[in-house]
Amino acid sequence: MDLKWLRTNWMAGAIGGLGIISGATGIISLFIDGDNLKLVAATLTVLTFYLFVMYSIRLQTRSLEKIAELQSVVRKELDDNENILANISKSLRQLNFDSDLEQIIQRVASSYSVISTDSDARIATYAKKAMEQLQDTLEKREYEIDFDSVTEYPKPFYEETRSSIVSTNVGAYRAGFQKGIMNIGGYQDLISLNREAGQRGVKIRRIFIAKKDEISDELLDLIAKYQELENVEIAYIEREKAERIAQQLGGPIARLEDFTVFDGGRPGVYYSGRLKDLGANRMRVIITSNPSINTPLIKQFEALWDYTDDIPSRA
Repeated sequence: MDLKWLRTNWMAGAIGGLGIISGATGIISLFIDGDNLKLVAATLTVLTFYLFVMYSIRLQTRSLEKIAELQSVVRKELDDNENILANISKSLRQLNFDSDLEQIIQRVASSYSVISTDSDARIATYAKKAMEQLQDTLEKREYEIDFDSVTEYPKPFYEETRSSIVSTNVGAYRAGFQKGIMNIGGYQDLISLNREAGQRGVKIRRIFIAKKDEISDELLDLIAKYQELENVEIAYIEREKAERIAQQLGGPIARLEDFTVFDGGRPGVYYSGRLKDLGANRMRVIITSNPSINTPLIKQFEALWDYTDDIPSRA
């Protein structure tokens, strides 16, 4: 008889047990009669029920042991999950999230959930790319913007700087950063930003880097305007010499860069803007706070500053 079937069907098991007793009694009755037969039958009945009860107890004990094992596993999983949640909570508390950022993240998660539910694959793919770009921005600590106004760059950086600015202008009067400023009509704005920063006590140093045939009256007029400003120092270095110095320095910035580095208002924190010329009068600025970029830029500037030439005079 199937013991598993007996375990789940108590009544059937009891009837089966009585059947066994009846069969055994019938066989024994062939050899024993009278009162002895009754005694044997009663003994068999008691013994059978005893064995049945003991077997049932054993089955229940095994079930209880399995339940206890399952409870132990569940309890361990709960403890593990509780530890995981505690660690997550601790990590989140360590993050310097402000309330605005938390709300943005919640809105992003909510909106992405709706997109996923609606199976809007195209928007979901674009959103993922945007989030990957965000992650890339956070990891590299840099981003790019179109150079089409002074509002986003460099105005806020000039206004927030408290102690120092170093900058290079590479090429002719209408080249590099200067060309970008003039393309957006920000020439006077840039002079004004330097003037206002200098009046606040910010120390500004600017190096003009140009070949001899790139020096024009317009460039000399621009240099003269900067020289008139308070707390602004101007220097000049011939371009070929500057390129040799940059190459000798090596590192991640082994070439001349058209850049400006602003102090970030806290020790060791700097922001820089580097020009990225896309051609056809299209320019972008790479803005970063990454020390692996800004430290070499400052090092390059100081090396150039130590070997500057006399500012050219008019022909």
